[in-house]
Amino acid sequence: MATRCARHGWIWASLAAAIFLSWVILPALAEAGQPEYRWRFGSAWTQKTRNESIQLFTELANKHTNGKIQIRFQPSGLLGTHDEIFHGVRQGSIEFGVFAPYVNLVPGGMLNWMPWTIGAFEEAATG
Repeated sequence: MATRCARHGWIWASLAAAIFLSWVILPALAEAGQPEYRWRFGSAWTQKTRNESIQLFTELANKHTNGKIQIRFQPSGLLGTHDEIFHGVRQGSIEFGVFAPYVNLVPGGMLNWMPWTIGAFEEAATG
């Protein structure tokens, strides 16, 4: 009779341990492999070298954070045009962006009026 009670005690202890593992330990282990942050990086540019550089940045960021940060790069306008990516970053639906919203978002923001495209103001006036 004593061995039978002891056997039932071990069964209940094993059952309690299994429930504990399934409710506490296993979800914690499953979450340990998940990134803490998931970010999207959009670019409307189609230049191969630029996109390869950004892809390398995202891979290194993922690697050096030990998987805590996962950055997914969407090249060549997959997340939209320059304007759409700009608005996505402002709204928070996109975390990173490489864009040039000159004409549509900056008043008078034509490319000729950007300071790095001209040598002097007179040159801009004739353009």
